Amino acid sequence: MKTLVSRYRTSSLTRYLGSGYRTILLSACRAIRALPRVAAVVSAAVLAIGAQAREDPQAIQRMAAAERAFAAAAAEQGWRDAALAFVAPDAIVVRRAPAGSPQSTDARTLIRDLPLTKLPVALREIWEPAIGQVSSDGTFGWIIGGRAALALPLQSLANQGAFLHIWKRQDDGSWKVSLIDDVPLPDLWKDAAPFMAMPPPDAGTAGTPDESLADVERAIVNGRDAWRDRLADGVRELSAGHPPIAGRAAVLTWAASGWLGARFSDATADVASSDDLGVAWGRYTLTAPRATIGTWVRVWHRDIGGRWRIVGQMDTDLSVVSR
Repeated sequence: MKTLVSRYRTSSLTRYLGSGYRTILLSACRAIRALPRVAAVVSAAVLAIGAQAREDPQAIQRMAAAERAFAAAAAEQGWRDAALAFVAPDAIVVRRAPAGSPQSTDARTLIRDLPLTKLPVALREIWEPAIGQVSSDGTFGWIIGGRAALALPLQSLANQGAFLHIWKRQDDGSWKVSLIDDVPLPDLWKDAAPFMAMPPPDAGTAGTPDESLADVERAIVNGRDAWRDRLADGVRELSAGHPPIAGRAAVLTWAASGWLGARFSDATADVASSDDLGVAWGRYTLTAPRATIGTWVRVWHRDIGGRWRIVGQMDTDLSVVSR
């Protein structure tokens, strides 16, 4: 660029054109030199606009719609083929396994190993999203709801329960399931619909705003007060063989029969990139009122002060069900 300006200043053409044209040409040269800076500003603006476009103001509606589409596909194709379309490549299934073995397994491997569904579907899996949340960046969410298996053509109920799905938005904007868990229920979850977005948790005092989810799980490993003090007021509890429980007071009444003595182990955590919503899963042991081993999945949400609060939990006594 300097060479271009130097040549301009000494050329016979510019001397011939006069000072007015020389001023115009100098301005043009300065504009050319500024082009890289302008391009950088424009590029930054385009990237910012693109980032805003990727933020989805209807993330929770889109996640719930994906859940319904998953269920609709399963009703027609069977659960296996529908799951292969809606389950993420790195998804896991929480595994009902004895201590010393992995507490989760690769979901897609497990799904592919299932036998092909004979069509038309004879055992129709039906479910509906009931309650859920998404992270502030709209990329990570959870849904719980009721499910049932209907034996066709007799229209008889084969079994019923509740499910918990963790969903993640993929690079292409679609939503895929990244964690699958479910529990049997004694009866149909009749008041599970319509879908409701759970509000953020109430403010708590346990812990500190800078704690990681892994730190929090280590802090409550012995259950009791540490677990109790983290429960959000609107927490939902789904326990194998027990009706769904809503609200902190009701969960504590249920827990008083023995759950407060649970000891947690083998915790693994996964957190949204916005660090305000996460899930953890592992095993638990109880000694009273009887010796029990089981699995648990907990959903955590930061409150307005940044402290992690339990907003959802699913646990399975291995003597009740196994996978």
